[in-house]
Amino acid sequence: MDALKVKWNKSAFRLFVQIVNWYSCNVGQKAAINVTQDFFNAIHHISLHPAIGMFDKKRSTSTKIYRSFLIHPKYRLIYRQTKTTIRIVDIVCNQMNPSL
Repeated sequence: MDALKVKWNKSAFRLFVQIVNWYSCNVGQKAAINVTQDFFNAIHHISLHPAIGMFDKKRSTSTKIYRSFLIHPKYRLIYRQTKTTIRIVDIVCNQMNPSL
């Protein structure tokens, strides 16, 4: 099976950039690189196996099915699948009191 094409919503991509920048400034460059690799490795797995994520009942409708996938201990990626693409729609922080 070929990997599906991945597209980002603008707001999700902006949030991803903010997360990487936060890690770079507050934790260190190596941590920022590791978080980036975690995100892109997970996105690659999702593009190969789109049903790998948990069904997201809260966001799903009768016409669109959303899934979530734990990317990093602190972040969950929200996405939906079309016939040819994976659309990344949001990144959710799993922390109780998130600063980013």
